[in-house]
Amino acid sequence: MKYKNITILTGAGISAESGIPTYRTGEDKLWGTDFKEFSTIQSLRTNRIKSIEAFNERKRRYIENDYKPNAGHFSLAKLENYWRDNKIGCFNVITQNIDSLHELAGSNHVVHMHGSLAKKRRIDTNNVVDWGNEPLNPDLERPEVVLFGEEIMHGRTIESILNFTDLYIAVGTSMTVFPASDFVLQVKQLGGYTIFVNEEKCFLDGRFHKTIYGKSSEILPKLVDDIINELL
Repeated sequence: MKYKNITILTGAGISAESGIPTYRTGEDKLWGTDFKEFSTIQSLRTNRIKSIEAFNERKRRYIENDYKPNAGHFSLAKLENYWRDNKIGCFNVITQNIDSLHELAGSNHVVHMHGSLAKKRRIDTNNVVDWGNEPLNPDLERPEVVLFGEEIMHGRTIESILNFTDLYIAVGTSMTVFPASDFVLQVKQLGGYTIFVNEEKCFLDGRFHKTIYGKSSEILPKLVDDIINELL
């Protein structure tokens, strides 16, 4: 068997194909708007109402647009289900995205390193609960997402996953955000094979064994079938 443990890293590019604006690149990027100003830990501390209002507005946009998974998300869920049903090994999706499109597509092992807009945290108790459709209360709640100036979530879990990865595929990411930009190096150092799938070239894609350029919704269905067929 060529691969046993597969890890997927997904970035804003895969969700952009479902209509969600990207952060740093693209015509519909969010950075450069007021959202960046109010998505820092400093803003949450010193301009709390504006910061919470910015996230309430973003949540409202998600609800109104009712974003749906695309073929890329469904392909990754298909591969996970194949891995699980055939008891091949471990399969994990590590995502930089705070949407729930992977889960909506059927993926079960998703690690949200930047948190999720599906969750909120109580300020007084630090308890994390589901965030429905109601706005956050700025006096009592905050979104369960990583703000600029905060550490990523689930760092130890991610470290453990990468240590046992045989095949690593990064999808729809600009490779500009640390520590995700260095995940490929960790996997390569331990002997894993690495693939980069992205619509555009980036200055760090040379770190990967193989690069495939194009829309993830078009590339992933074939790539997933190729991986499965290698095992048949």
